[in-house]
Amino acid sequence: MSATTDLSRQCHPSCLVCGSERADGLGLRFECHTDGSVSGKFHCSPIFQGYPDRLHGGVVAMLLDAGMTHCLFAQKIAGLTARLSIRYNHGVTLGIPALVRARIVDSESPLYYLESEVLQNGQVCATAKATFWDSACGEPVEGTMSESAETSKNFFRTQGRSSHEPA
Repeated sequence: MSATTDLSRQCHPSCLVCGSERADGLGLRFECHTDGSVSGKFHCSPIFQGYPDRLHGGVVAMLLDAGMTHCLFAQKIAGLTARLSIRYNHGVTLGIPALVRARIVDSESPLYYLESEVLQNGQVCATAKATFWDSACGEPVEGTMSESAETSKNFFRTQGRSSHEPA
């Protein structure tokens, strides 16, 4: 089942990642799975090079965010990214397809907590955690975001740290 839904086409038809109205877009499509997660394949073209033979980190971030956005679209939710945390584990090699996967971890209306990952040859290259705001509730405002701040902090605290990162 396709997760690139009418909602995604309605909410952002000119999206650089999934928009069908852009000749210069990535044209990424996501498939929905029975567990509610989504996945999509990205071909890692050399035009997206950062360091030699590596996909640019900003493109990796864009893929992680797009996966989570489409996971919400598959649940008929048009969410806006409120907070995003990324961990880069390994470089994504150009010319080799990568898989983008995303899932909803928890929700506390109007917030949704998601995780995503980019894999290549079965290896996790990057992971992300994000808090999304349900855009049907209007624009996020400072007061309402702080009401669920503790839940969001706890969600992001579980993001792995290396021994030299601050607590």
